[in-house]
Amino acid sequence: MSEKSSYLYTGLFSNDRHSDIAKIAQTLTSRGIEVTTEDAIGQMRSYVDSKGETQEYMSYDNIGYVDHGDDWKEFLDAICEDDEKLMRFLFSDLSFIITGNDNDDHNVDICVSYPHDEYFKVN
Repeated sequence: MSEKSSYLYTGLFSNDRHSDIAKIAQTLTSRGIEVTTEDAIGQMRSYVDSKGETQEYMSYDNIGYVDHGDDWKEFLDAICEDDEKLMRFLFSDLSFIITGNDNDDHNVDICVSYPHDEYFKVN
């Protein structure tokens, strides 16, 4: 469960969905589930882009990162809007996350024999 909750928290945080983090924490707390989070430790960093221009961005040392995290709006919306989906995702032994990478052309078919919700993120 900790891996799924951490992945969800990182995705919500990286998409600036702080109010959804608070809502989920309240939902879990109201069901008697203890919720702990860390304060984000961030600093401004910069890089030179392909045009030679300096770009700045905020980097967090203790939050983590989800590559192409902005691509999973559908999943985040579903989890944040439906408490039962949230609970199934976090606590069901039948709930899981499959990840890939930019260099992998393999499509993954989820072959399970039970009713399920499935969300696809490009990477």
